[in-house]
Amino acid sequence: MRLIARRFLTPKSANRRNVLIYGAGDSGRRLQSAIGYDPDTNIVGFIDDDTQKHGMSIGGVMVSGNHLTSELIKKFSVDEI
Repeated sequence: MRLIARRFLTPKSANRRNVLIYGAGDSGRRLQSAIGYDPDTNIVGFIDDDTQKHGMSIGGVMVSGNHLTSELIKKFSVDEI
């Protein structure tokens, strides 16, 4: 909930970068937690090869299949993976 509120309440920075996290397991969640507090970072999604995780929401961020990586990069103007 805090991540969702922060996303809407944090002023947008000109230097804000869109980030796609590869892996929706424990490491990906820890990364989300670590960089989620950075006002210059906008986590746009997770990508994971585990089909059971596809469509899940982790901290308000959707998990997609790694086969959609190119589409997500274009859709969200991803700066970093």
